[in-house]
Amino acid sequence: MIISEEEKDLARFCVSEALRQGASQARASLNKSVSDQCSLLDGETDKLSHSTDRSVYVDLYVDGRYGGYSTNRLDKESLIRFIARCMEATRLLERDALRCLPDAALCEKNALKGDEMGLYDSGYEKVEGAQRLALARAGLPSESQKSGEGWKLVSCENNYGDSLEELYICDSNSSEMIKIESGFAISCDLTLETDSGKLCEAFSWDASPFLEKLEDPSAITAKALERAIAKMEAGRCRGGMKKMVVDREAASTLFGPLLNALYGDAIYNGSSFLKDKLGEKVFSELLYVDDLPRSSYGHSGARLFDGEGCSTADRTLVAAGRIENYLLNTYYAAKLGLERSCAGVSVPRIRPCSSFGDMPGRWDCDALVRKVRNGILVTGFNGGNCNATTGDFSYGVEGFRIRNGKVAEPVGEMLVTGNICTLWQNLLAAGNDPKEATRWLIPSLAFDKVCFAG
Repeated sequence: MIISEEEKDLARFCVSEALRQGASQARASLNKSVSDQCSLLDGETDKLSHSTDRSVYVDLYVDGRYGGYSTNRLDKESLIRFIARCMEATRLLERDALRCLPDAALCEKNALKGDEMGLYDSGYEKVEGAQRLALARAGLPSESQKSGEGWKLVSCENNYGDSLEELYICDSNSSEMIKIESGFAISCDLTLETDSGKLCEAFSWDASPFLEKLEDPSAITAKALERAIAKMEAGRCRGGMKKMVVDREAASTLFGPLLNALYGDAIYNGSSFLKDKLGEKVFSELLYVDDLPRSSYGHSGARLFDGEGCSTADRTLVAAGRIENYLLNTYYAAKLGLERSCAGVSVPRIRPCSSFGDMPGRWDCDALVRKVRNGILVTGFNGGNCNATTGDFSYGVEGFRIRNGKVAEPVGEMLVTGNICTLWQNLLAAGNDPKEATRWLIPSLAFDKVCFAG
């Protein structure tokens, strides 16, 4: 554990000092982290870094007004002056009677040690510099991976990193809670040059709260190399309405706009295409989206409390295409006249589904390709955007043709365009293969009637 009792006392002091200076309510969130990074460029040590960070974020509720402020000067004299300046600034803001701390009854009471959700690897303390360097070097390409028919490796960056983060929250309602999480990550970023001078880049990575669960670094490099080689002969294909399979590592690009549209601030400010859609069927009846902060023990993102200190709960966000819940913190729930749900999503998951019949065994990207038969497999998005208000999107894509249920020639320099609601209305299947390294458990996806421009 990295937050000391003395540091907890400083967070409590921020709350008591804010009340002494006239705040009606206050909350302090103390964050502390340690991280180490090791980077190799073409086999040579490029960067070694060790960093620590410690700061406190203070929420102040003063005379019907609200302000949020942060500082990393954590001694009492500095905090007294900091709180005084923050109080002065808050009193200059407009009144908003709906700004307040959440009801104390909603706050988590059982986050007392920080590792209740199983996100702390006790072996973190034993990892030293030599081991970090060895893990980075374990991903270096072999001699046979440095050149091949029609190409040569011109650049390869191998990275290893680990971190330990701890969060302590206390407020004027006498609520206190703590969370600690370790993290380990490995990656490879490489560039090939073809005989014709074309450069092909690719990236692969893995991450976990536990060191022993990291994928072998050499396997990460092999995946990056395979992806780069696949891009060598990428070309355009004729546009039109086609079936689309999206690899699990790219699928979050299409899921992100849907999730962001559920947040209370977007709903209230009119910048969400899901405004006034609560309880309505908007997407395909195949689509179920859950948020699983409680039942995802040991998975990054699992937590007992949210950013306001309120207890989390597993909940369904979308059921059979119908919007079941918005993501509402205390303030936006009051603004919208709805019940508070949560201050943010933790572990969103798309349930496996299929319009192709039963789903025995591993239902991954390859299985979806076989079922779709003909179309485009998207393995990456490059550039583009989505209009948060309308849901209209346009993204550059790279991937492969799907022909007769098999991956065929690579394609690039194409755009996929449409509307997020229409896209998810045309959902054909969601696999059961989400990448465990990601907090969002989004599997490979298949869609019908997707517009491609070649």
